[in-house]
Amino acid sequence: MIGLGLSPFNRFGGGGGLSPVALGTLIDHDFTTAGSLTDFTEVKPNSTMSMTGGYFRVVQAVGTGNFNNYVTYNTYGSTNLERYTLETIVIPRTLTSDSYGVSLSIKRTQGYESSPDYIGFLEMDSGANKGLLAIYTSNPVAQIVGSATNLSFSVNDRIKMTWERTLNVLRLTCENLTNPNTVSVSYTVPFAFPSSPQRFAGMIGKPTMYFSGGTQDFEYLTYSSTCKKNVHVTYFGDSITWGYGTSAIANRYADVLMDGSSKTYNVCGSAGATTGDLALCLNEMSILNSTYNVLCIGVNDQGLGVSTATSKTNLETILAALPNNKILNYLIPFLTNNPNAYNTMLDTITGGYKIVDLTTALGTGSPKLPNASLYTVDLIHPNDTGANTIATTYATEAPELI
Repeated sequence: MIGLGLSPFNRFGGGGGLSPVALGTLIDHDFTTAGSLTDFTEVKPNSTMSMTGGYFRVVQAVGTGNFNNYVTYNTYGSTNLERYTLETIVIPRTLTSDSYGVSLSIKRTQGYESSPDYIGFLEMDSGANKGLLAIYTSNPVAQIVGSATNLSFSVNDRIKMTWERTLNVLRLTCENLTNPNTVSVSYTVPFAFPSSPQRFAGMIGKPTMYFSGGTQDFEYLTYSSTCKKNVHVTYFGDSITWGYGTSAIANRYADVLMDGSSKTYNVCGSAGATTGDLALCLNEMSILNSTYNVLCIGVNDQGLGVSTATSKTNLETILAALPNNKILNYLIPFLTNNPNAYNTMLDTITGGYKIVDLTTALGTGSPKLPNASLYTVDLIHPNDTGANTIATTYATEAPELI
């Protein structure tokens, strides 16, 4: 375990490639410590606020950037983008022999507990591991999946920490701005099925900075993305949209569907996502302002026992908030679940939308159950052939996407 104490991550409780397009003032965020909540109305860039342990969660960040072309995290809510940068500058004020430091992550708000948050951590104690960078997982087991050493710093140095995700590649970079030196560590999340334990790069959650002890100041916390706004289509969904079960990112149904198309698109697939999870991302989903919004969602609602009435309410909320055109889908069959009740509910939703029939495309028999040749052995996640079948179904029933 290379000597990194686990206590910070026990307290954490479970949680491209380009520089942020904007830095700005943080507004309406909260800092939680010892079970109490203290609200700070504003933290300006180049000012500092001392922290001694707990969560600092961004709820809204505003700034100046290319708002016509890029998404900047300037609204309330959670994120499900697959290209982002989370950045802060921290200043260690004390170093002790205890194991502590600062971490950055997208902290999961909901979803399967067996799916981990990924955490970028800089250890800042005075022991042998001062200057250790580590990429950690939380649940189900705290585990280092990548580490690097030898970031040199002293108290009162300004350290810029950058946590980036580009598809399934995560990177933590720490740069000492006072006494220049830089260390970086990256980790590629296993993509192909199966991986054990399950490892998903995409989890809906809030950009989060965490101080696990000691005393540090920070100057700002920003979240930004190189995902484009105003694209032709964005594919929202769960691990099926993310592509878990296929052999490579290029074999996800959305990427197969758009292969050869000149249309621009985003993929926003988050493992374990329910309709309730997507409802946490409404402002971000709206900011993307896609001409077409595909919502391939519902398997986790059924798997987790969410009532069809609740799913309906969530979907109506999402549809009302999204701009332009919306496309839903009849649920893919999975395990022994009959999707008829969910599909019947979709037919009663108010608002303009199209429905693509994935039940028939991936099902067999009556009532429809999974066609095993189109699934991985879990009978939940489509394999490459199943993803190709989904893409073909969208191309046939919603050719306007391509």
